Amino acid sequence: MPLQSYKKILIIILAITLFDVIINLILLRNVTILKGYNADDDQNYYTQIVLDDDNNDNNDNNTEHKALISKTEDDDTGTNGTSILTMKKNHNLLSPNNLDTDPKHKDIQEARQQSELEILPLLQWERESIANRSCPRDKGIPEYCCPGSYSQGGRFFYFPHVCNKTEQYERVEQYVVDYLKSNYTIDQQGMCDSCQIIEYLLQYNLTLSFVGDSVTRQTNAGFECELHRRGYQIQNMKIKWKKRKDCESWRHCIGSKKQFKVQKADDKDRVAVINYYGVFRPDPSNLDLYQEVIPNSDIVIFDHGLHWRPQQKAGFTNDMSHYLQGYANSSLTLLAWRETSSQHFDSDGGHFGNTYTTGDCVPMKSGWKGYRMPLMRKAAQNAGMGWRSINDNDFFERPLEKNDLVFLPFRDYTVPIDYLHPGECTHFCYTPYLWLPMWRNLRMAIHQAIKSKHS
Repeated sequence: MPLQSYKKILIIILAITLFDVIINLILLRNVTILKGYNADDDQNYYTQIVLDDDNNDNNDNNTEHKALISKTEDDDTGTNGTSILTMKKNHNLLSPNNLDTDPKHKDIQEARQQSELEILPLLQWERESIANRSCPRDKGIPEYCCPGSYSQGGRFFYFPHVCNKTEQYERVEQYVVDYLKSNYTIDQQGMCDSCQIIEYLLQYNLTLSFVGDSVTRQTNAGFECELHRRGYQIQNMKIKWKKRKDCESWRHCIGSKKQFKVQKADDKDRVAVINYYGVFRPDPSNLDLYQEVIPNSDIVIFDHGLHWRPQQKAGFTNDMSHYLQGYANSSLTLLAWRETSSQHFDSDGGHFGNTYTTGDCVPMKSGWKGYRMPLMRKAAQNAGMGWRSINDNDFFERPLEKNDLVFLPFRDYTVPIDYLHPGECTHFCYTPYLWLPMWRNLRMAIHQAIKSKHS
């Protein structure tokens, strides 16, 4: 073989090797960034990573401790003695038939056959995504619906080598199935919670808004992904959002707005609207609430808690007191706080801001009960609001009042899931199972809010 041919082969081999090194450095750099990331990081990180989020979300290139919630057998029964299970029989729950009938689409047929199941098993493409570390989704499904995606600062990433490990998904699936059986009465089980939420929104013409930080954005995206899995028709709206000019800080005002609309194939006349407002640590003026959130929402689910460190408890209570005053006497059907999720830094309580032992995400060793819930309850009291918890035995027996804040528990549920982080210890690798208890709590809260308002 001529010497010139050997040189060409050598150049090709070197080029391939160099390319492989560059790819691995990029992945290593990403994980390194994640290891040090926390919700309270500085403005430079936000500027570099987050500000271009508007066009990113749909870019295709881009023990286990015992049950902590106890309920009585009749706490899902209203004053008229009608349980949610009975209500399920009376309401026409969704039967989406907008799915492709092509026999080749086995995963879509799975969705049709099981669309009303309480827990919808992973679809074929989701199983393939985990097994092959790829994202073979159908057209129209965002990349952030692929198992293993995750968010930071409101922006989504999909690096399958960071998250996709079959054993961790099997583990969380079993945990969630057991959790749903252990923590809810028979009357509260047996239905598709996300489907019933959409039915409420359609029937009563309600707009649902998620307001908060990057984990709240994950919550919002998780809801959209579950609706894709259930076969709904979803349209993501393109919204160009500009932050208020009078707001100087990068995180104190709404920095982004997302919106998607939901329809049933057999009901073209009704549309459910779901918003997300990205605001990390709201400013005391509450102008965003008055000018945007409240006028364009009927149901608001919020959380901002990760942006106050454990040493800032007094500031958190004070800021949330002012924040909740902005919702006082509003026309909302429901205001609910999704409790701040657990972090799993190697520190007391797993919190960022406490002294680390190592840089790894670890099972919580101490302080697992958390501290934010009592502070938020105090803030509600300061703002003149009532406090109603899904955990209360009489939650379904007493109507919700105009200025009640509903507590949706989430921290205790996420305490055991230390193995589901993407190389940092705040956000979670996406799996549809992660959010199922939240859809149940939200469905029950909306049910009670509607019943209270229309009784």
